Amino acid sequence: MINFAVINLKTLIKNMLKLGFIIAFVIGVMNIFEIISFNFKNFNYFEVLKKSLSFEEKKEASKDFFKTAIVKEIAITEIKAEKPKEKRLVPNEIEENKQEESQEVKENIESKETISTSSNEEIPLSLPTKVIETNNLAENYNTTYKTVKIKNETKFNLTEDILTPNIEIKDKKNVIIFHTHTCESYTQTSENSYTPSGNYRTTDLNYSVARVGSVLEESLTNKGFNVIHDMNYHDYPAYNGSYDRSFNTVKNLLSKAPSTQLVIDLHRDAIGSMSNYAPSVKIGDEVVSQVMFVIGTNGGGLEHPNWQNNLKFAIKVQEKANEMYPRFI
Repeated sequence: MINFAVINLKTLIKNMLKLGFIIAFVIGVMNIFEIISFNFKNFNYFEVLKKSLSFEEKKEASKDFFKTAIVKEIAITEIKAEKPKEKRLVPNEIEENKQEESQEVKENIESKETISTSSNEEIPLSLPTKVIETNNLAENYNTTYKTVKIKNETKFNLTEDILTPNIEIKDKKNVIIFHTHTCESYTQTSENSYTPSGNYRTTDLNYSVARVGSVLEESLTNKGFNVIHDMNYHDYPAYNGSYDRSFNTVKNLLSKAPSTQLVIDLHRDAIGSMSNYAPSVKIGDEVVSQVMFVIGTNGGGLEHPNWQNNLKFAIKVQEKANEMYPRFI
């Protein structure tokens, strides 16, 4: 026996269209949730990532910053410019991506040792400090310790014991400065232009975040500190793997200077799509970018037993900064 099914062609087409619409709707919803989920992960390091950055760069930005933390009594902090003033506590995450090589990077890499700095006069401690509210954002924090404001984005309950900055660094004179994203640069002006190697990136170390590191190095050296400033490109030849390369750099530097207890990964933070966003303070007549500390934890599953010491150290520094220049950090 042969069975036949009689199908109304008009009804079939109508049903197929309905099915196609449902499938498209489901796929759209899934994509939206994927984007939302990804953005919440990235939010651990940046409140808003630069709109102009590539999708791959945004993924790498959320990779576990504190994989660079060496498992010993080392205060590892990340100082970021052009960000709101609160200190954020973030868990670990691991993401990887790829970025195409740039011929400009190859051409400029030979000149990375020629970076120059200019001596700046010491800013007196007595000068008044004022937050510039224009083109700034409202404070966003959920935890405080005395004058220190903290944005806790982890599952940890920050108790009084965790926050109390009862930490002493035995070797206060030796400091290591490095850059996981050495090519991070700034908005160009007519007076300060450079050859870009990507969106807000350049291998010209006179115009990247490495220049900020050199100024910090000079300032600390003038105060009697012994500073090692590493300017290797960790985001070259690819953005992917930046943290792995900087982790190896720090291990190598510490093997040569094992007594060092303060290691700073200095970044230029992204400020999102707000072209007029400029979190800054005025110290006397000088306008400077606000600074923030990002403290990683082991909340993401990776080993980082000393994260609380890093937090204590950051609080201690910020307490002093608030005393000298309120809301600079």
